[in-house]
Amino acid sequence: MIFQQFYPLQIRTRFVTLAAALLLACCGRSLRAASFNSYNAASANLIANGDFSANSLLYTHLPGYSTAPNPAAPADWKSASNALVGINGYDTQLRPATGSPHVGGVGGIVNGDSTHPLMPFAPDRITGVRDFAFLQSAGTTLSQTVVTAPGKAYVLSYAAAARGSDVPTNRDTLQVRIVNAFNGQTIASASPPITPAAFKMFAVSFTAPSASTRIEFINANPASALAGGTVDVSNVTLVTPAQEKKPHPHQRLLNIPQ
Repeated sequence: MIFQQFYPLQIRTRFVTLAAALLLACCGRSLRAASFNSYNAASANLIANGDFSANSLLYTHLPGYSTAPNPAAPADWKSASNALVGINGYDTQLRPATGSPHVGGVGGIVNGDSTHPLMPFAPDRITGVRDFAFLQSAGTTLSQTVVTAPGKAYVLSYAAAARGSDVPTNRDTLQVRIVNAFNGQTIASASPPITPAAFKMFAVSFTAPSASTRIEFINANPASALAGGTVDVSNVTLVTPAQEKKPHPHQRLLNIPQ
């Protein structure tokens, strides 16, 4: 009442505008960053749990297969071979008991301790990836079905590697297959070379013919490969080419750099 009594509408409006400007000046940088990041995260990726972190904390039983007491599958993903699919990574609880011997494997990543998770299926080095799904043995699959717009172009990106203890001569192969979920026809397929040394990024472009598209990752090791040959995948995204470069709707207003 006092504010309304002593200050006319025009002055009150200017006062509120000035206060808002001061707030933006003080907090604008953090607000812009948060707004930009949340916009990109919410609007671009059609894949749910593409980094396999959603339920990684619930993986407590070595070596990380999707069998009890671990979850039945990575959240939002499906597999017909859960006993051969699972999660390793920094957010799991795959730790040896105190005083127990280390599980054999590759370097410090695999040889965990009471405070660091074991990663029996990791490549030799992990860069750019925190948690990942592994598919052991030829023919094992992991898939997710998403809603797409018929006639629209999309780009599927993912990080892939082979288990570090799988020497290159085992020819570990991770195939990605993009399928029209309505009729089962393959839209696109790729099997780029992966390595047990570290994760590498790959991308596949396609045009969706229907409103439902299934993304499949397949352990495509040849029959002559080691029976337990394992492939890893993480950081899965599915976006449109426009979304890859799409600016924040308030980018000009907030002066957010590209």
